[in-house]
Amino acid sequence: LEGYIENTFISYLPDEENIPAAAGRVAFFDTLAAMLAALVIIPAMATTGAQLDQGGPGLLFIFLPNLIRNMPGGKIIVIIFFVAVLFAGLTSLINLYEAPIATVQEKFHLERKPACAVIAVVGVIPYIALQLKAVSASLQILFQTSGGGFLPGMIDSTFIIAALLALFTILFGTR
Repeated sequence: LEGYIENTFISYLPDEENIPAAAGRVAFFDTLAAMLAALVIIPAMATTGAQLDQGGPGLLFIFLPNLIRNMPGGKIIVIIFFVAVLFAGLTSLINLYEAPIATVQEKFHLERKPACAVIAVVGVIPYIALQLKAVSASLQILFQTSGGGFLPGMIDSTFIIAALLALFTILFGTR
């Protein structure tokens, strides 16, 4: 996956870009971000008695929302946190869709916007099935609702998030 991402971004770099220096900056700031996250998450897990060897989606979508919800102003903080996670996912999504969009443009002689729409439809369907239910479950935990919506009377939050992702891909995935 990393090579795929590198090839996508390298193809847009100007010839005078210093690639080794840029790679060094990326490695430094990525490591710094991981260390800062570890300095926050590991002590928080230890103080609540959670197993320190468990991570992955459960950590992001179950443990952290429950931890943050119990803090003063936790609902606002967790909303900001999930908006940041959403934007991290969306920016990665745009990057990962670049090669398929270029392929659809080249193979089917489509303009950029129709190619983005094709890839958005093809990509959002499995994304809904595989990822968005976890976000919906996290919102249910955060707002303590029994239905699928994160506010009383709302439709399933998974549908809302999927529609926003499709709209974002169509609007901002085009040039």
